[in-house]
Amino acid sequence: MTKNEVKVKAVMEQAKAVSYLSDIVQSLQAGKVVVANGPQSVELTPADAVKVELAAVQKVDRDSISLKISWRKEVSEYEPVDLTISANEPDQTKENE
Repeated sequence: MTKNEVKVKAVMEQAKAVSYLSDIVQSLQAGKVVVANGPQSVELTPADAVKVELAAVQKVDRDSISLKISWRKEVSEYEPVDLTISANEPDQTKENE
């Protein structure tokens, strides 16, 4: 089987990055993600169980969020995760109890 891939590394306005993320969410919900950059394109069909890798890093001069979503063609088991993503800081009183 050949490997098809589209890779992009670019500096862009935050609003454009948010728009791309929204497009990814909508495509995942629709059950098919098509990524195209010029003549290159990849069509992906997500499985019911997906593996999510997320890293949020804050440094002195740079912050970053890395998100990887992958899946295998065969069935995978779900794993429980206690993850929250929001624009609000966590309630510190609950964490210290």
